[in-house]
Amino acid sequence: MENKAHTAREQDIEILQPSSVATDATLRGTATRIMLALFAFSVVATFAIIVGYGLGYLKYPEWFLKWLGLATIGEITTFLGYILKFLFRQTIENKSDK
Repeated sequence: MENKAHTAREQDIEILQPSSVATDATLRGTATRIMLALFAFSVVATFAIIVGYGLGYLKYPEWFLKWLGLATIGEITTFLGYILKFLFRQTIENKSDK
C-alpha cells in the first residue's frame, strides 16, 4: 500500500513540475526581433538603392524613386510611432483615463 501511495505522490509531484512553455512574452520578444531585423534590412536596402542611383550604378524610372521615397518615409514613421508608443505607454494610458 505504501509503495502505491509513494508512486501516486511521485506522479502528483511530476504533474506539478513546471514545464517549458513558450510564454506570450517570449513570443512577443521573438516577433519583435524578427520585425526589427526585417525593418533594418529594408532600410539598408532602400538607402543602398538610393545611393546606387545617386552614384550612377543603378538606373530606375523617376516614378519608382518617388514611390520608394514615400514608402521609406511611411515605414520609418510607422515604426517610429510604435517605438514612441512603447516608450511613452504610461503617459498615453494616463491621458486616456482622464
